Amino acid sequence: MKNKVKICPECEKANAFTLSECNSCGKDIEKEEISFTNNAFMGIVYGIAKAPHTLTFSFRHEDEDFIVFDDQISLSTCHLNCIPTSQYIPDWRYLLKKPSEGLRILNHMIDLSWNVFLTQFWNNESWRKKILKNAEKLNPEDVKSVIAMGLNYPPSQYQLHVQYVVPPLLPFHYHQCLKGVHFTHGRFFPVEYVIAALECDEPLQVEDDAPIDWIIEYFKKKGIDYDVIYSRNYERFLEGHRNLASWRKDDFCGLVIGDQFFGFSGDGLVVGSEDVDSLRDKDKLVLQNFGRPYENGRPSYSFYKFVKSFPHGVC
Repeated sequence: MKNKVKICPECEKANAFTLSECNSCGKDIEKEEISFTNNAFMGIVYGIAKAPHTLTFSFRHEDEDFIVFDDQISLSTCHLNCIPTSQYIPDWRYLLKKPSEGLRILNHMIDLSWNVFLTQFWNNESWRKKILKNAEKLNPEDVKSVIAMGLNYPPSQYQLHVQYVVPPLLPFHYHQCLKGVHFTHGRFFPVEYVIAALECDEPLQVEDDAPIDWIIEYFKKKGIDYDVIYSRNYERFLEGHRNLASWRKDDFCGLVIGDQFFGFSGDGLVVGSEDVDSLRDKDKLVLQNFGRPYENGRPSYSFYKFVKSFPHGVC
């Protein structure tokens, strides 16, 4: 089980092979060759220790059939992934083979992710008051309505996973989002769209080479317009970010314009010598949910508790 990807030469992130810019560090990968990497998500499921990196993750929920864990990219302070562990489903297109079963799986993944957010983030008063603007006036449904929930095709890891990004975005990733690096049109499929397609309850014999454009056109003829649903979700999420973002000047030492760092000096700015990439990495370590609680100032990880046996004949 391999992933078809482009590797970022700067941060070594495996990106979907259709991307032109790394969705982790933002570096240009337009001319990078397509290559194949080990499937880390399935490595977790089968209890593989290294592939070649250690396959420990920051889990939020584990059971026999599903995992919810922190996304290492950390687009926001609550960025989760949910994957099934008792079935191999390379990407969301395969749900169309058995739409009623696919709908059940997808809805359960959404419910698990919501429960993690509600119990481990929303119910954390310190997180809520620090991260969310006017937190005292909000209820969980206010946040739920603007969460970015979707599935990528092509993915960077070939096992079905729901991206669950609670706004606000981290400042760097909000900038990347405005540039079109995140939630890429034609690759990011909001759960609203996938659910609508599955609710048609028309099985499609999807294979690995099934063109995504054909699937989009197929459902458009049935009144499910990807462009309309994508645009509605994208604008709603950005509006949610703007309404909820509570980033304060006092929490930062400066800002970045282009590739130049400027430090705060009273009401003005002064040119700084700090490396922008290094500052971004330091900010991420402070702001990310990945690997909490930290151990000795670094993220902590663990192995999946309910590892599966390899299918018969596989070793």
